Amino acid sequence: LSGGMAARKGVMTVVYKSTAPNNISPISEIRHTYKNIIRMSLFQSIQRDRHLEVLLVQGTGTQLKELADLVGLQKGIEFVKITTTTI
Repeated sequence: LSGGMAARKGVMTVVYKSTAPNNISPISEIRHTYKNIIRMSLFQSIQRDRHLEVLLVQGTGTQLKELADLVGLQKGIEFVKITTTTI
């Protein structure tokens, strides 16, 4: 993300395969840690063990890149894409 310290809003799309009991999201702890950046999250099952999460985010470019990189490192993550605009 360019403009590291500029304020940004955007959408992060995450697809993951659930490997945890009860289909607990691999990013649930991250959502709590980054609650000041993640404004809202939406969840939808795609298949029995595959899920889609859409996160509405707001923060600096640096913060949002850090969040996207951290999400991408989690076990079971198949896809992460973040789209932002400056505010």
